[in-house]
Amino acid sequence: MKSKLLLSAALLGITAFSVQAFNPEKISHEKIMNQNLKQQTDTHSICLFHTPDAKGIPYRIPAILSTPQGRLIAMSDYRYCGADIGFGQIDIVGKYSDDNGKTWSEQFDIVKGNGIKNDPACGYGDAATLADSKSGDILLMCCTGNVTYWNSTRENPLRAARLYSKDEGKTWSAPEDITEDI
Repeated sequence: MKSKLLLSAALLGITAFSVQAFNPEKISHEKIMNQNLKQQTDTHSICLFHTPDAKGIPYRIPAILSTPQGRLIAMSDYRYCGADIGFGQIDIVGKYSDDNGKTWSEQFDIVKGNGIKNDPACGYGDAATLADSKSGDILLMCCTGNVTYWNSTRENPLRAARLYSKDEGKTWSAPEDITEDI
């Protein structure tokens, strides 16, 4: 037992010595703070989708993609109903940037829910998206309908929709229900 303790202490000492030998420069707290400050001033942040207050229409579930031509497209749920799919109207809205995120377009509609209870087009949300690296075509997959996650059954499923854009997100195809394909 005593030999195991001595061996452990020796290994710990060698490890500590190796770490000091590997990184002989001691970095002061002041140097670390200056590096962090420089990183903060070298970057900027932009809020793309902001819910103004507790009474505003909330945005949720953002997604972003980059096209082969360099356009960034950000999208988010715009939840008129204030909740998840199955509780009312939800739209998917977007903004784009052609200068690597320095400036962004005005918000535009990608697909609008109609808010009609029991209608497959009641709401669209939870976007997942990608752009084909050769053609630039954009695929957007999302949930749709008026069924909540926890109330969906095989007889009454939460639906899935597919949309395409062939022009860098300027226009989008009509949503196609692909629930049975999945």
